[in-house]
Amino acid sequence: MIRKFFAHYCSDVFTASCCCLVSCRFEVKIDNFSFSPTNLTIAVGTTVTWVNHDDIPHSVVSSDEPQVFKSKALDSDDRFSFTFTNAGTYGYFCSIHPKMTGKVVVQ
Repeated sequence: MIRKFFAHYCSDVFTASCCCLVSCRFEVKIDNFSFSPTNLTIAVGTTVTWVNHDDIPHSVVSSDEPQVFKSKALDSDDRFSFTFTNAGTYGYFCSIHPKMTGKVVVQ
């Protein structure tokens, strides 16, 4: 019950401050040509999973050089996960639709 509460709390608040007690995972939805949430603040060691809910392919690509993460083209309902092991700010975008952007802040 406690684990379920903390996982639910984390995903609703979009912050991983509660994750000192459990392993946190966040889901970013890809839908209607956007990432939701667009900005996410998490703790080091948190895994973020992007899920494509659109009818067309999208990707998730780090805008850092060198690239920190890069997904394949994600078809409908495909997932891509990445665990953030270092603090910092990580911008990302869809390489198929570059106007789609997001940011993960790791503290």
